[in-house]
Order: sequence, then structure tokens, then C-alpha cells
Amino acid sequence: MKESKRYFKDIKKLFPVHGKREIDFLDELKIQINEYEQDNQNCTYQQLSSEFGTPIDVMKSYYDTIDSPYILKRLKIKSIIVVTCVAIILCSFMLTLWKMHLYEVEHERFMQEIFYLEEDPIEVIEGKEIEE
Repeated sequence: MKESKRYFKDIKKLFPVHGKREIDFLDELKIQINEYEQDNQNCTYQQLSSEFGTPIDVMKSYYDTIDSPYILKRLKIKSIIVVTCVAIILCSFMLTLWKMHLYEVEHERFMQEIFYLEEDPIEVIEGKEIEE
């Protein structure tokens, strides 16, 4: 993997949310990294860190420029989505367990019942034909 791709990937992983502003920032940063790479062939991870800063420094500098209410709103939305997804998964799991229990109870009841088959003798009446 190219050093520039690994560097950008490391930066991208550090962002806790990926809203429109973050995506725009990351797109612009990727363009700048690609331009730097074109000017400096075979640049190393260390050179990229020297030019743009370490991935943590890049993330910190971005969030230093963003207002706190925006960050809190994005984090709140993310936490609501995560909690909702976890709740849906747990409800689905509980519903599945409940259905399995009901099927097991019904199966046990079915196995305990005794079925009797009565055999009715078939009488043959001579002289009469069955019409269809």
C-alpha cells in the first residue's frame, strides 16, 4: 500500500463522525496529499507527517476550527443511531427466543398427545357396482 494511502487511512479512522463537513475536509486533504505526492515521488509516511502533521494532529486541528455545538450534535446523533440499532437487535433476539420457546412448548404438547387410529372394516356388498 502506498504510504500516502496509509497516511490518509490513518487520519480517516480517527474521525469519530463522518458528516458533510468532515467528508469535505477529508476530500480536500486527500487532494492536497495527492498533489504533495506528485511533487515528491516516493514520499514516506514520515515526510507526510512532517508536511501535514501526524494523523492525530490533523484531526485535532480540524476539531479546533469547528464549533462545539456542531460536534456535540453530530456525536449525539451518532449515539442515538447506535442505541436504536442495538435496541432493534436486542428486540429481534428476544422475539426469536420467545418464538423458539413457543414452538418448543407446542412440540412437547404434540409429542405427549396420543393418537388413536380406528380401523373401520370395509364391507363388500355383492351385486352392486360403484358408479363414478
